[in-house]
Formats: sequence, structure tokens, C-alpha cells
Amino acid sequence: MAALAAGLAAGAFLVISPRAGGPAGTPATAPEEGILSCPAYRPEAGGSAPALVSFEVLEMDSGYELEYKWKDFHERVLSIRFRVPRQTLLATEDEFGYSPEDLRAVLEEEAGRMQVEASRKIRARTRELMGQSEFGRYMTLKERGEDRLVLSYDVSPSLDQLLREAVTDIRDRVNHETVLQGLRIENALKKKRQDYLEARGMRWRKDDRIEIDYKRCIDRNLFPMREIADAMWSATGSDRPSLRLEALLSFVQSLGYEVPPDVEDGKNIGGFWVPARVLVEGRGDCDSRAVLAASIWRNDHRNLLILVKLARHVLLGISGLAETRGIAILVRSTRYELMELSPKDVKFPPGVVSAQALAELRSGRYEVESLN
Repeated sequence: MAALAAGLAAGAFLVISPRAGGPAGTPATAPEEGILSCPAYRPEAGGSAPALVSFEVLEMDSGYELEYKWKDFHERVLSIRFRVPRQTLLATEDEFGYSPEDLRAVLEEEAGRMQVEASRKIRARTRELMGQSEFGRYMTLKERGEDRLVLSYDVSPSLDQLLREAVTDIRDRVNHETVLQGLRIENALKKKRQDYLEARGMRWRKDDRIEIDYKRCIDRNLFPMREIADAMWSATGSDRPSLRLEALLSFVQSLGYEVPPDVEDGKNIGGFWVPARVLVEGRGDCDSRAVLAASIWRNDHRNLLILVKLARHVLLGISGLAETRGIAILVRSTRYELMELSPKDVKFPPGVVSAQALAELRSGRYEVESLN
């Protein structure tokens, strides 16, 4: 089957062989952007990083009872209590990540099915052209394994030139169809691969890399984060988006820092944990926290969100804040205030980022991904 696939791609499925004897039988536009900053906020602003006052986990058969207490940016202690059903944790983890072996098997199965169908069509097309040729009775079609057809013809001095032209025409037309079939298979397999990855929270990039589809992960985790969103806004005690954002950001920053592995339990997870896992563990890295924060926030707020990807770090950007605070970027005429998710030693309110992050932003060495 591999040889057949190579033949389809190269368009070398049908070859011609003269023979002696009697008559024959029967295939991120760079965004418009700029860095905006407010002199009142500096990357060095703030005291010690927000820290958990306490974190309690009660594990039961049905799931987890969690209680978090932490200090916000104003040294006030906030507290939330909520549940993470075991089924929610299992389901959200199960639908994220992929097995390279499973992906390979899916693509090989699909390729095999399509290649069998393509070879059937090519054989039928060859016989059709032979039947339409006035010299068809001088031709014979033979199969050489699964990946090769041989079109033979009788050597006749009086018809030799005409026969050669006829079989050459059939060969060229069949090989052209072979190339088209190969392209169809290639495009179908690309779509199959993309569908497979999207179903698992991933996607294939144009530069032939697999990456996390953060927007899809957020969309899938809105409902699972409904209860913690209610608890968060209740603890905030305010309907003001700016105060809610501070409470959420200080909570996310207070979590323990840990980079998830690239591969876990035989699945490639790209160094990312789903929100329910981050909550139950009480820790995570910057992109895991970004998806957690966005999944909670979007339950009740319609601000546009972006993920700003730096060399080894990510920032979360939010639009539509009534109160201008600090560092922001302009993407396609929309202002996004930037937020750190995992600062070290220093707490960063909305609009304040680290000196390293600011240097990368100013150099233009970053990508922007929409989360809406």
C-alpha cells in the first residue's frame, strides 16, 4: 500500500510495455499592533506576589470539594468554595490531548481505504479508454501487484506508429488522473488530521507543527467553570468588571507554579493542563492558567480576549475595560490590556507585566491569538 501511495503521488501508476503475440483480449497575518503604556504603572510595581492563604481539598467518590483562600492585590483575603465533579475532570482531560500512534493509525486506515478506491477508479478508467480506442483490440491490461498497471500492445509493423500514439495517449491521461487522485487523497488526509486534532483540543499549523487550540479549550470549559465563576463573583462582592478581574487575576497568580509534561499517560498534552486539573492540583503554568482565567471570565463577561505568545511565556489580553490602567497592545484597532498569569516574587495587577515580557513586546517577538 505504501508503494501505491508513492505511485499516486508521483503519477506513475500506468506504464507501457510492447509485447509480441496475437491480438489483445479485454492526489497569523501579522496583526496591526502597537504597545501602549501608562507611566503610572511600572513592571516593578507592587509588593510580594499574591499567595494562597490556604488550599483544602476533600476528595470523595463523586469528585472534589475545594476551598481556596488568597490575598488580592490590596492584601484582602478572599475565599471561594466549590465542587469539581469527578466526571467533569475525567471528561475534560479525556477530550484533550492525542496519541501520536492513534493519529498515525487513523490516517493509515483512511489512506488505505482511499487508495484502494483510487486504484479501482484508475483501473476502470484505463479499461474505459482502451474500450474507446479504435486500437483497443491490440491492447492488454495487466496488474503488477497493488501499485502498478502494465498496458501491453501487439507489435504490428503496419500499425506500430498509430498503436504507440494510442497507448501513449491512454498512459498520459491515466497518469494525469493518478496525480489528481493522489492530490485528493493528500487533501482528504490533511482534513482528517485536522478534524482528529480539533476534536482533541489541538490543531495543525501551516509550519507543520501541532499546537494547542486555546480558543477551543476555553469554549469547552465554560460550563465546567460555571460554579467557580459564581463563587468568584460572590467573593468579590461587586458587579464592577475591574474588581472582578482583580479578584480573578490575583487568584490565578496565587496558584502554585508547575509546568505540565509534554506527554502524560501516553497522550501528547503539549505541556498543558485543563482548568479542572489546575484547580484540583492547585498549580499550573502560564498557558494553563490563562485558559482557566478565560474560561471563568467568559461565563459572565463578553470582553474580547487574546493570548499573547512570547518566546517561553504567554500573557492574557482583555479589551473593553472602562478604567485604563497600564501596559496594553493595539491589535486591529482594539486595545487589549495585558495581564501576567504566573509572576515570580512580585504581584502584577492588570496592566503590569514583567520587564522581560515588556522587552519582548517592544521587539515585536510575539504572536497574538484570538480567544473569541
